[in-house]
Amino acid sequence: GFYVRCSGCPAGESLVVTLFVGSAQKGPTKTNFDGNTARGLPEFCRLEDQVGDGGEDLVVGIVVQNPALADEVSDVVLLLPKEPPP
Repeated sequence: GFYVRCSGCPAGESLVVTLFVGSAQKGPTKTNFDGNTARGLPEFCRLEDQVGDGGEDLVVGIVVQNPALADEVSDVVLLLPKEPPP
């Protein structure tokens, strides 16, 4: 499964999310967040199918769009380091 939580979102906040694991992608889907409740998909994809033969790396991510800010923000990109901090 693949779930996301928007703990800082006010109750009833609507966001458009696209989830991806390797080449598997679901969305964009309008999702209503309510407090600390996680939203997502219980059976997203098989990890073995996305890693491939002999692969060690897998790209996993989420694209979040806030329709309420569509006129204010055109594109925001968040880059995460390949290695987690110590």
